[in-house]
Amino acid sequence: YNFTSFTRQGFSIIPDGQPAVTSTVGTTGVTFVLSYPLIITRVGQEFRFDRFGTHVDVKLNEMYNVATELAQVEADPKSPGNDYLERDIQQVIDSFTGLQQGGLPPVAYATFDLDAGKRWVKEDVQRTVRALITSYVPLLQVWGTHNYVFREAPASADNADLWSRLYNLNMVIPLKENHPNLEVRFSAPDWWRDYFNLNCRGQICGPDSFVNTFGFPFGFQKYNFAYSVSVPVLVEIRDPDAFGGKGYTFQYVMEANIRDNEPMPFNFQPDVGVETTGATLLCDPDQRTGSTVTVNVKDSQGRPADAAITFSCGDEGCPIGQTQGGTLTAPFPSCAGGMVSAIAAQRYAPSVTVNTFQGGSKSVTITSDPITTLTVDVQRVQMMKVGQDWHLNPTPVRKKPGDENVIMLNRLVQAGEQPFAASTDLCGTPGQNELGTVALVPGNYTLNIMTLYHDPIVFPSQKRCVGEFCYNIPDAPLSFGAANSDCASGNALLIGNSEFNWELTPETLASGNTIVFKALVAAIDQVPESDRQIEDISSISDLMDGSVAYQQYLQPLVVQR
Repeated sequence: YNFTSFTRQGFSIIPDGQPAVTSTVGTTGVTFVLSYPLIITRVGQEFRFDRFGTHVDVKLNEMYNVATELAQVEADPKSPGNDYLERDIQQVIDSFTGLQQGGLPPVAYATFDLDAGKRWVKEDVQRTVRALITSYVPLLQVWGTHNYVFREAPASADNADLWSRLYNLNMVIPLKENHPNLEVRFSAPDWWRDYFNLNCRGQICGPDSFVNTFGFPFGFQKYNFAYSVSVPVLVEIRDPDAFGGKGYTFQYVMEANIRDNEPMPFNFQPDVGVETTGATLLCDPDQRTGSTVTVNVKDSQGRPADAAITFSCGDEGCPIGQTQGGTLTAPFPSCAGGMVSAIAAQRYAPSVTVNTFQGGSKSVTITSDPITTLTVDVQRVQMMKVGQDWHLNPTPVRKKPGDENVIMLNRLVQAGEQPFAASTDLCGTPGQNELGTVALVPGNYTLNIMTLYHDPIVFPSQKRCVGEFCYNIPDAPLSFGAANSDCASGNALLIGNSEFNWELTPETLASGNTIVFKALVAAIDQVPESDRQIEDISSISDLMDGSVAYQQYLQPLVVQR
């Protein structure tokens, strides 16, 4: 212990025992008492000091009680306002669901249209949900605290009363007592590691659809999406007056859990048959007693690529090391059927299985391809109406100004590979031919292209007779689209919906900077209105079958522009 400043003044300080500190947390602060016997002499006089004390003006007791009550209210199903984290997050998700531009998949919604409905990519939804949670969790407030404020509805709010209830009632947490000297804040920091799931078919999320074109035409799309989310929430309780105005912050973390749109109960139990275990010694460097493995990381064209190498056995994963020049040789933990993965920014790589249980030396190769962003354009491959029949014109033409093309690619993965999906939405508004972008890696894909037509198109009412009985079908002209419409408007007509498998080779991906997709469409817009029949809509449903038969004409092209 440094008593230099005193010895310079002529004091001799000799410890006569070991220091021991006790602390007492009270209602006004924290008191610290130091028991430390010291013998102090100066100019022949001797003094003895045994106890030293100080008081810190920090309301630690009150802060801890607030933290405890917030945790108990969140967990106790009988407490008023319980599950406030889950309710807030679910409310935020619900508020942004819908079929509008940028909307999330609806929890429960139905439409009655003749198109195939809206589609989302699961990874895009996860990113949007994460951004919303990060933005809205900080709006939570605790009633009666120093930083609580009543939020006035802005002048731009369509419903000021609804806005006020949302931000001043639903986002406020009541406690048993007021705490006017403390501040409470919530946040979902951008470093949090979340869990997210959505009941989609793979990476593509869409409605259950039904379209009838016989007799009276109608369509039905049902949207029922179940969100499952786990989010760590940082709680900060601050005493701004502590330490003479410097302030003191007490922090802890709670986790919000939603399963299938409902708060997960506090006494949640895993499914029967699922074993939960604690941490093991698998990742201890001293336990790497299995095989010595040489990991080679290359792209599809054989060029070495550097990446961080990880190894997982069961539910536990361990970092192993970093490749140099695409290669790493290192001892691995002992595991029968472990998985080796290569992780690098802006690259896609599958995992490979390796058995390190028997020792010895092994070698594995991981293909790690860069994720390449390409410009996207779309051409029409048209089914043309000749008489009463539809025939393919295999020569592609430029897409029309009213076309909106929704393109979704879902990579077909093998065992050990990670899911990979991409999508883009191109809208050709009048006088404009929009180009989009898409990020891809080599592989085999399921390619789906939907084409919606937003310009005006009308199916006239026609007189039909069966014997002496005559009727009009439809009863009145059936109209789609709108003048000068854009892709955000409703009532578009689905004129194309094709799906087939497509292989994107490394050589093809490297051959250009633009990918040209070919959308198979029923060119109803080019049929004179007087010749259109309501049965022509059924030609669209035939495109799904035709897309496989005609896929030789629909293969995307990668070109240099």
